[in-house]
Parts: sequence; structure tokens; C-alpha cells
Amino acid sequence: MNISLCIPNYERIEILIDSFIKVLNDDRISEIVIMDDNSSNYANIKLALDGLSNNKIKLYKQDINLGTFFNKLECVKKAENEYIILLDSDNIIDVTYIDKIYQTDWSKNKLISPERLIHHEHNMWNEKGIFIKYTKFNGVRIDKAFCKKHFLDGGDLLDVLLNTGNFFVNKESYIKSFDINTFNRDVDICDVGFFNYLFLSSNETNYIEVCPDLEYTHRVHQGSYYMNNSSKSGNQINILKNIFTQ
Repeated sequence: MNISLCIPNYERIEILIDSFIKVLNDDRISEIVIMDDNSSNYANIKLALDGLSNNKIKLYKQDINLGTFFNKLECVKKAENEYIILLDSDNIIDVTYIDKIYQTDWSKNKLISPERLIHHEHNMWNEKGIFIKYTKFNGVRIDKAFCKKHFLDGGDLLDVLLNTGNFFVNKESYIKSFDINTFNRDVDICDVGFFNYLFLSSNETNYIEVCPDLEYTHRVHQGSYYMNNSSKSGNQINILKNIFTQ
């Protein structure tokens, strides 16, 4: 079974191609769906992607900027395959990532999360190796009940895991998760964490599984969501914990 690689893009042509170039020719990926958020340099993005001369690449453009939360949804809707990798354009995967995915059991009720985030070589801290890892959750069925108990017990790291993204999931399950969204999106909360809340809430059998040794390269730069959001992350984490424990 082939999979779709879905990448929402936010004016990042200088790093966008890096995110998927290492898996472009992998036969297991039949398409690379890129959803541009009506960025100002769309023409340059299209020119650069056309230069790759690969019919797997499918570029779409929003009429208006819907924001990261809904831009990702529209990107996934365009996918043709039953299962997708949703990858932030900041970050990078390689063939090893695909290998690990194909060694796991696939299920409509399961979202597969990476175990490790590896520093990009040009990171802000001049560090090498692992940025963060979730080994402590290996073998754990992370469903809504687990999240509630973990947060009430004062557990750590789960909030970071829920905000990590760059995961593997069933397309239909991803889209259906938005059906129960009655939450006010004006509330300041990370789009990935909020999606995971919707995913775990939309079906009581849904759960997140950390895949051992599954990793991606984490790129942190001045224009990244990680940096732009750093001053608000503490409050966002508290909101995420509250909606899981209410």
C-alpha cells in the first residue's frame, strides 16, 4: 500500500524542498501534496518545484490564509491514499523514516508518533544529536484516558509529545477528527496539540503510539513556529492540560 506525504507550506521555499527531497524517489510514496497558505512567494515556490520535474509533486494554493490548523486539514483532504505522513515544512525525513513506518501495524484508530527529534546541523544552539526523545512512552497506548491520568498525576513530557506533529495517520480518521470541533479557535493553543485532543476525543478507540527509532530532523530557526511561539508556549501547555483533564 502506498502512502501520501502531505506538507503544509508557509513561505519557506528555501527549506521546503529539503523536507522531502530524501524520499522523493521512494516508490512507497506515490505523491507529495503541498498546500501553500496563500504565501507571497507562491510563484517562486512553483518555479522551484517545477524545476524538480517530478509528477509526484502536487502543489495547491489557498485562496486565503486559513492558518496552520486548517491549512493542514486542507492539505490532508487533497491526498489520494488511505494513509498519510503529515510533515511540517520546517522538518526533514529520510528513507529510514519510511522504513520504520512500513515495519509497524497500520490502523485507522492509531496515530504513529516519532520517538526522536534530531537536531538539524544548522541549529540555533550549535548542538548535535537528539533534540528530544519520547522513549519513556514506548509500548504505551496513549489514549484520552491515559492523557488525563498522566496530567493529573503531574507527569511530564506528554505535553511536548502531543505538540510534536510530523506523524503518520489514516486520512479518514484525520479528517473526521475535525467533525467534533466545537472549541473556540481564538483560544491560544498549539494546533498540533489541539488536533491530537480532537483525534483522541473523536473515537474512544483512537490512540497515539510512539514508534521506536522513528525520527525526523528538527529544524529550529528564527522564523520557525517553535521560536515565534516560545513566549506563549507555557500558557498553551496549560490550556492543553486543562482540556484533557476537565
